[in-house]
Amino acid sequence: MYKKYSKVQHIKTYESTIQFVRFISKHISLKKKNIIDLACGGGANTIYLAENFKSSFIVGIDINKNLLKLANHETNKKNIKNIKYIKGDWFNVNKTKNIDGVIAFQALSFIEGSLKKKISVFNKKNFNFLAFSTLCTPFDVNFNINVNDFSKSEFKRGTYDVYSFNSIKQLLKKKGYKKIKFKQFFIKQKLTTPKHKGMGSYTVQIKNKNYLFSGGIYLPYYFIFCS
Repeated sequence: MYKKYSKVQHIKTYESTIQFVRFISKHISLKKKNIIDLACGGGANTIYLAENFKSSFIVGIDINKNLLKLANHETNKKNIKNIKYIKGDWFNVNKTKNIDGVIAFQALSFIEGSLKKKISVFNKKNFNFLAFSTLCTPFDVNFNINVNDFSKSEFKRGTYDVYSFNSIKQLLKKKGYKKIKFKQFFIKQKLTTPKHKGMGSYTVQIKNKNYLFSGGIYLPYYFIFCS
């Protein structure tokens, strides 16, 4: 699942990845850190972190062995030494020791389970900082969206959950995180509507800014940093 999507990420780094890492770097130095890339998929973002912060060590964790095989292949091809991949579940991340922080690219909203359960694995004592790029809203509403895709897209079935700022803040504060920052992501480039008419990112321009959609769903992406 998502193998084509993961391969495309290795061809050219996504604008969202570049902007997300810049956002994190405004709040904390990513140099000389042990960092988990949680739900790392095919490893494109893991490699981006490792190449840009050579003094740091990046641990990519994902449950999909086929995507981890792709990640290892691309990492070995580039002879990158400051990466290790582990087959593991989001909900077991707290078993990983000696880690400074966790970064999750476009994953929090798409992992099955309640927000409370997903945040429960983090603790300020174990991870000094967390960063998520995810779907959320400043309104006091949570949306649990289940998607069935009947087109010929790679995506077939999954969740697209949108969480309120307040829900995220309350749960993170209970875990010891006091500094919590949100920033909305606006993509600069134009993405065309998929020909298969199913799930897949494309843009709609509204008030001179590009807004991301997938299928019929608006994707309100935000960057979140907490420490």
